[in-house]
Amino acid sequence: MHGLTEPHEPTDQRERQANHFAGCFLVPEKQLRLAFTASFGVKDLKLTDTIACELLGASYTSLMNSPYPSLAFERVVAQAQRFNGHQFSALNDLFQVSPTTMAIRLHQTGLVYR
Repeated sequence: MHGLTEPHEPTDQRERQANHFAGCFLVPEKQLRLAFTASFGVKDLKLTDTIACELLGASYTSLMNSPYPSLAFERVVAQAQRFNGHQFSALNDLFQVSPTTMAIRLHQTGLVYR
């Protein structure tokens, strides 16, 4: 369901700038924060064993063992449709962007972190 071999943030500065611009345009921060809070019931998420288990169940260790600074955690959150017993549409579906685009935007806004 969730691939954990994810791309890293690009190292090329121009590509990072282009990603940032695209993210701001496609997923405005104010709307993302509102959707994130409505979906997850919190202002932000820090990767912990408890959060990883809530998102992935028994396979949570694969997320905990994902290399830093991969976007594995951000991609899982971008595609999540359930958290803390609450069902919702995945953020990437709400904003009609790819899981990777949403993962980058979640990282840029600091809504998810390690």
